[in-house]
Amino acid sequence: MLNKQTVMGRLVDAPQGRRTESGTTRCTFTVASQDDRKLPGGEYETDFIDCVAWSGTADFILKNCTKGRLVVLEGRPKTRKYTDKNNVTHKVTELKVANVWIIDNTKAEDPPAVHDPRAADDEDLPF
Repeated sequence: MLNKQTVMGRLVDAPQGRRTESGTTRCTFTVASQDDRKLPGGEYETDFIDCVAWSGTADFILKNCTKGRLVVLEGRPKTRKYTDKNNVTHKVTELKVANVWIIDNTKAEDPPAVHDPRAADDEDLPF
């Protein structure tokens, strides 16, 4: 089944990273994505999308993305449940990020920074 989502928006805060017990990098962050149409009051509707990235994608985001950066994210929406210390069950939906494109650059002559984990696999191909 195909379950893919592409989002363009700005990072609300700096990504937060940590390592699992096995040493895998994980980072979480939120992206604000503004609708193209104005609401009746003249404001734009904004969605705040919680995101999670793992391994090389997480390392790339932690190294290159800061608060306010404009990014395009491609990934899979994932829903999970957890129970907090007060025994209340919560349901969370996050975008599990697979690919990242940084759209705004600090230098105009620089091409956009891109992380595509599939690109690293090309070197291992026998042809």
